[in-house]
Amino acid sequence: MVRGRRFGLASLFFALLSGFVEAEVPLYEAKARLGPVASPPVKKARWAKLDRTLNAWLEAQEARKFAQQAGLRSDGDAVQVYVVAAQGAEEKVQTFLTERGCTKLLRAENIFQCFADAPLVRAAAEQPEVLVVRVPSYYRPAPWETQIGLRALTGSMTTEALTAMNVPAWHSAGIQGQGVKVGIIDGGFTGYQALLGSDLPPADRFMIWPDGTANMADTEHGTMCAEIVYDIVPQATMYVAAIATEVDIVNAIQWMQSQGVKVITMSLGWLSWGPGDGTGALATAVNNFVSSGGFWANSAGNSRLAHWQGNLVDSNGNGFLEFDGAGLEVNYITDGAGNCVNIPAQTSISASLVWNQWNAPQTDLDFYIVKWDAAGSQWVVLGKSEDTQNGQVGQRPVEENFDVATTNEETCYGFAIKYYSGPTNVQLEFFNRFDNNPLAVNVQEGSLTPPADASGAVATAALHVATLDLEPYSSKGPTNGPGGALNGGSVKPDLSGYAKVSCNAYGANRCSGTSAASPHVGGAAALVLSGYPTYSGSQIRSYLESNAQDMGPGGKDNDFGYGRLRLGTPPASTCTMPGTPSGLASSKSSVVSGETFTLSWAAASLADSYELQFANNSGFSGAQSYDIAGTSTGFQVTTTSAMTAYFRVRAKRTCGATGNWSNTVQVSVSPSGGGGGGSNVYWIPVVANAPGQGSYFYSDVMVLNVGTASSAVAFTYYPAGQTAVGANSATPIPAGGQGIFRDIVGQLNKAGTKGVLKVEAPQPLKVFSRTYNKLAAGNSLGLTAGTTFGQGMEAYSLADTLSAGQSAYLVGLTQNAFYRTNIAVANFGTAVASVTVTLYSGSGAQLATYNVNLNPGELKQEDQVFVSKAGQSNLESGWAKVTVTSGSGVVAYASVLDNVATGGQKPSDPTTVPFKR
Repeated sequence: MVRGRRFGLASLFFALLSGFVEAEVPLYEAKARLGPVASPPVKKARWAKLDRTLNAWLEAQEARKFAQQAGLRSDGDAVQVYVVAAQGAEEKVQTFLTERGCTKLLRAENIFQCFADAPLVRAAAEQPEVLVVRVPSYYRPAPWETQIGLRALTGSMTTEALTAMNVPAWHSAGIQGQGVKVGIIDGGFTGYQALLGSDLPPADRFMIWPDGTANMADTEHGTMCAEIVYDIVPQATMYVAAIATEVDIVNAIQWMQSQGVKVITMSLGWLSWGPGDGTGALATAVNNFVSSGGFWANSAGNSRLAHWQGNLVDSNGNGFLEFDGAGLEVNYITDGAGNCVNIPAQTSISASLVWNQWNAPQTDLDFYIVKWDAAGSQWVVLGKSEDTQNGQVGQRPVEENFDVATTNEETCYGFAIKYYSGPTNVQLEFFNRFDNNPLAVNVQEGSLTPPADASGAVATAALHVATLDLEPYSSKGPTNGPGGALNGGSVKPDLSGYAKVSCNAYGANRCSGTSAASPHVGGAAALVLSGYPTYSGSQIRSYLESNAQDMGPGGKDNDFGYGRLRLGTPPASTCTMPGTPSGLASSKSSVVSGETFTLSWAAASLADSYELQFANNSGFSGAQSYDIAGTSTGFQVTTTSAMTAYFRVRAKRTCGATGNWSNTVQVSVSPSGGGGGGSNVYWIPVVANAPGQGSYFYSDVMVLNVGTASSAVAFTYYPAGQTAVGANSATPIPAGGQGIFRDIVGQLNKAGTKGVLKVEAPQPLKVFSRTYNKLAAGNSLGLTAGTTFGQGMEAYSLADTLSAGQSAYLVGLTQNAFYRTNIAVANFGTAVASVTVTLYSGSGAQLATYNVNLNPGELKQEDQVFVSKAGQSNLESGWAKVTVTSGSGVVAYASVLDNVATGGQKPSDPTTVPFKR
């Protein structure tokens, strides 16, 4: 969920006619009932068969720059397009495209996808056999999907849903996916190489779609899905395809089918990929795969709160659709309590509008991303999608390709729909990707995203794995009726899977959404196929639906489908379960961090190898697993605080069967010694992996070992408002060696946060950090991709910090049109600290005083402090005095930032001002 600041706006008072009762309505809501300020669209296009985006690309002065800003996939001077052929003319169009040099050509029915340069696009638009040439409908991720980082701690992670699914019974019976080929289609599989042979199959059982290799590193989303499937069927052979469009998906299905894949799971969906009635090129491909004996699991979607549907109503005649009976014409994004929510600058906004005219649409609608202009007290247009719909064959009732789709300031955003021409008796729906932030007016019914609507797809809802409650974002049925009508549809989803589970891609309990639920169903289907090798896809589906645990109203419903995924009793197996290892023992009952000890046990009957588990709790939640060939192994545990390590072991057979767990052994581990903990402690006031104005902040931490021996390093991170997390360096730093821990917050799986970092080691260190902006291609600052600004931040020992009664100074501060100043204070102590900050002008005049209370490990920052606390916006010279009134371990620093705008954005080029005693 976007957790921005609520608007502190003026409120509008008006009298309700019924009873003349006064009601207070926020100004942004009142103005939302008047519609946004928008210029009339320009519908005249030079090339009638091209969509608005391609028309603009051909007319752009700098075509490559336009393509980048518009989000077009490009290859040199060529961009990726869909060329739609007239029925019966497909072969002729394919020959034309091949001869004219259209590269990376793929086909789905009468749609041809390829990279074409400007002359080829113009030539295609002039071919009588070509209906339209348009930009593909790309899957677009939610803006808050986290990025994978290098892990500071290694070890396997397993979904917590296995017991609820009854998977252990099948594994113990020797059924673990042997002989099954399972496919995962997704947008990318970032980091898969490091997981092969541990949390993913070994390389010889991990096959990649050749046409999707360029997309493999686009996202870790598919890695999550593949890990979940592997937890359920560790003996299966996995086929993965990284895709970007529905044409990619169709071709990936065909490739997997040619390889003998019988089970496919896909955790993707997009509103414009079909009418929502189970038809369209993608739904047809899914149904064809199922008709040939396959099984298809698909995420139902995360759009329950981010979806609206209804009739075209414009009672006041101003052209803008009204989303409710009270005349709301801007459907804004809220915080979940009905309040308009601030969305940070440089956030991507993705949305799609469709209506029920999928054959030569005659109603022309336009779709707008709008933002609240607080200064002007009005809603204004940020981005426009104004394609033409005038009854031309090949056109689509879709608006989604906005000319601007990235926020340019921190404010509230929403959507508006405007009628342009044509019949008004249409039904329409739209969704956006702020999945956890409800629209002001949302309609939960019908919020599934294609191809979950396909009759052959097992659409999967999401349950919280711990509570088994339906997740609030999980899309709700039914499907649309024929032609995209909002009635006459079928009951969906079909089953409910599990979310909030653990995986390496995102971390403990962070693998979520119906995206996580679907691979649980796909993995279960593969397990059933392993146990019943002669089953067809329809038989697998019948098995899963008949064994599901009913939830909600009796029978299949539009929330849970048939209910919670659970496997029945496994079939009899010829792979006999091995015995149980006995006498598990440790050579030492207590050790210091990093000290080696030996774990040993007696051999079990029929065992080919053993699985050893290590956890920090007796329930083995979040346990790490290790494959052991013999009956003993050396082990080390590194920790920054005293802990008890728990171990257990079980036997495994090469045919797939696993035995029961052995007795549990405990080992006490103290933090001193060769591990990361030690007497040398350093504090960095702030590290980040979080959005900023005009960019995104990351922090690297540099650690130089100036001691006489190698040393592991321990990190404890205190993210603002969250629980502290810790990790150790994967390898020790040698004496005289330097380690650079890039994106330390990302490595600790805390993307989207900033806070205090503690660094510990047995050896003395020199610690420094650099926080910088990482600019993406096409950033709104107009700067070269990869350009960074850096802010150095030194680390402090407790001896360097301030205690009660002590003061320090921040000098060289300023606040004017060119620069702005932020002041931060942090508490490295063990008790609550109170701090007084006094602001002065350069002439020594006291301007303001404010107090700050800090919990241990807490950082608080006041942005533009001279404005917020002293009302000074034109201060050439200033300084601050920081006094600790209670507590200890306090540091302070200021950041003076470049305030000169480029392209309307603040580049946030910061300079650190450390405190001076």
